[in-house]
Amino acid sequence: MHPSYYGNVLTLTITQPQATGNFDETDGQAILTSVQAFVPAISDTLSAIVTKKAAFQALPIAGILGVIQNDLNNLNTSTAAFETALITASPVGVYPTF
Repeated sequence: MHPSYYGNVLTLTITQPQATGNFDETDGQAILTSVQAFVPAISDTLSAIVTKKAAFQALPIAGILGVIQNDLNNLNTSTAAFETALITASPVGVYPTF
């Protein structure tokens, strides 16, 4: 899927904790566990993109690297906002371990 899809999903997800307020400890731990479950997939995907940079450069599409970089920057912005929303709404006793 296109990175903007994930950015849109993250943006929509951010509105939930902002609208409902802080999580209790049980919900906070459940959300943290869910996030920890998909972190490896994101890391692996980003590593694969770096590994395939030369293949992207070889594509006969003018400006493809700029498009990819722009998409990744937008996804990073959405991810940072998602992280901030979760941290803000999380109870004090819930800490990530990665």
